[in-house]
Amino acid sequence: MAERAGVSDTFPFSEADFQRVEDEEKVDMAVEGWTRVKQSELAEIWRKVTAGVAVHLIKAFVKLPGVSVEETITLLTDLDLRRQWDKQFYAIELVEEFEDYQVVYWASKLPALCSDRDAVQYCTVRREADKTTILSKNATHPKAPPKKNVIRSSM
Repeated sequence: MAERAGVSDTFPFSEADFQRVEDEEKVDMAVEGWTRVKQSELAEIWRKVTAGVAVHLIKAFVKLPGVSVEETITLLTDLDLRRQWDKQFYAIELVEEFEDYQVVYWASKLPALCSDRDAVQYCTVRREADKTTILSKNATHPKAPPKKNVIRSSM
């Protein structure tokens, strides 16, 4: 494990992180506390509220006609491409890149009278024979400290 200036290059995801995603894919959402919040021909969005937890889980199923799975993964994970189409964030910055994950800074503008939000995340892609998992979780990094008048989000 290399350590430098408060940053470890040890893979920040455990097998339990991936297992939680796999387990969540298998649940009967109507029974497990999920509520459908939006449905259209191309998308279905679900939310799960957990008592005592401020952050809600969001699960989305999206159809992208004419776009392959590999193209979709690239659009989501290639930060240069992501900046071109994802206008929710005014900043998408690569903080640091390792062999099997990245540290990414995201910032979004909120309406007047609300403070902007930002987040720092570890992001990785695991490709297996029958599926690909994109996994992110909150991170801290000395090159992306909290900023004045911006609220650090947990995503």
